[in-house]
Amino acid sequence: MRKRYLIVLFLIVFSLTSFAEENTPTNTEGNNVTKVEEKSATDAKEKIVTKTEEKSPAKTEEKDVTNLKEIVVTATRTEKSIADVPGSVSVVTANEMKKRNIQSIDEALNLLPGVFDNRLKGLMGTTSTVTFRGLSGSGRSLLLIDGMPMNDAYSSSQQWGGIYAQDLQSIEVVRGPSSSLYGGAAMGGVVNLMTAMPEKREFSLSTGYGNSFNGDEAMRNLWSNHLSYGDKIGKLRLYTALGYRSTDGYPTGQ
Repeated sequence: MRKRYLIVLFLIVFSLTSFAEENTPTNTEGNNVTKVEEKSATDAKEKIVTKTEEKSPAKTEEKDVTNLKEIVVTATRTEKSIADVPGSVSVVTANEMKKRNIQSIDEALNLLPGVFDNRLKGLMGTTSTVTFRGLSGSGRSLLLIDGMPMNDAYSSSQQWGGIYAQDLQSIEVVRGPSSSLYGGAAMGGVVNLMTAMPEKREFSLSTGYGNSFNGDEAMRNLWSNHLSYGDKIGKLRLYTALGYRSTDGYPTGQ
């Protein structure tokens, strides 16, 4: 009887042990579960990083810049692209004059091909003669300021004394006959000075002084001053400027 009881007890203990082993996860399975969870978290991080990397270039991407064509009005008296006008046209902008440190209008004109301005006394002279392509005579070259003729009524010469480069937005030059649009004074060509109009309230003041240290190579005691004020009120634009230049001229009798 004892043997039977021992055998039955042994079988019961063995069955319970087997049942416990079947329902308890092993360490290997537990490690696999941890690895799967860690791998899933890693995948999620990789996805987040990938989305961030894909989104970053979109933020730093530069906006498309549209370059507008340069428009002129002097060649046809209407607004046209400089590439479409039926004539030889050049434009000197305010930025170009500023970069070249141009102080007078005739100095800017002499930079253009086919145009020559002759002011005999330099800054001391108030009138000059503009020649287009060798066609001499001040009566054959028309000077405009915003489309208004400014040639001298008596000699047809160009007056530069009261015009400052700082007050201009651009200079449009048409080389060749333009009499059909502007009359006989435009036989050689046309110079149109476009005054600057402010986009906001602005104020500027500039002054300069120069002197000759070696004989008669330059003018003595040259003073140059310029003051301007501009403002934009709705669609109305206001601009006023005041300039003054003085010099003792070139030394003589040396």
